[in-house]
Order: sequence, then structure tokens, then C-alpha cells
Amino acid sequence: MNLTAAEKKTIGKQIVAIRSSGCIRMIDIHKVHEIAQERGYVALCALIEQDPNKYALHILTGLWLGE
Repeated sequence: MNLTAAEKKTIGKQIVAIRSSGCIRMIDIHKVHEIAQERGYVALCALIEQDPNKYALHILTGLWLGE
């Protein structure tokens, strides 16, 4: 999954919103996906469904796969 700069920014904001809530550990990918669905975070859901490794790398390092 190749992400545009706009998609990366959107996903980044969605990740921060979930992380800031403090309701889940961000490495719990299944729970993050569930919360993202509840909140209507389509871009984050798509990333987790299509490329969970890219999501995990971003959470652990702050980098996007392929950068």
C-alpha cells in the first residue's frame, strides 16, 4: 500500500487521536482497528487491513515503510 503525503498526515492524526485517549496500547493492532472503526477512521482501518506491517513499523519507529 503506497501512501500519499495527505494520507500519511490523515493516518497520523487518527493514530494520535487514539493514542491520546489512553484507552489502548497502540501495539494491540486488533483493538486499535476496532476503535478506528468505531470512530470512523477509514484511512487507519484501511492501512491496518491492507498493510499491518507498515502500521506496526510506524508505531514502533515513527517511520513509514519505504521511506
